[in-house]
Amino acid sequence: MKKLAHRGYSAKYPENTMEAFIKAYEQGFDGVETDVHLTLDDELVLIHDEKINRTSTGKGYVKDHTLKELRNYNFNYKVNDFNDNNKLHRYQENFLCLSFLFKNYSMNI
Repeated sequence: MKKLAHRGYSAKYPENTMEAFIKAYEQGFDGVETDVHLTLDDELVLIHDEKINRTSTGKGYVKDHTLKELRNYNFNYKVNDFNDNNKLHRYQENFLCLSFLFKNYSMNI
């Protein structure tokens, strides 16, 4: 049985961020579970909710924003002790990076 980190290591790090995925691997998880949504400009992005209200400083549906607009919002502002500004990542950026770093790592979408 595989142990998957829901939205990455979201108990301690901003969910669906590269940081949360890497920390999940470092903590011994076998992979991550995440969700994919399509932006207004047809980019696939990793985010759980259809709306960005809960996890970012922005408001509205993912599908109503371009990737450039979404990257203007802070996606870790609700997590304590994080001063860096985690941006929303395209599916390809996360998948390629994780598959390069962790050869046997799995991602459940």
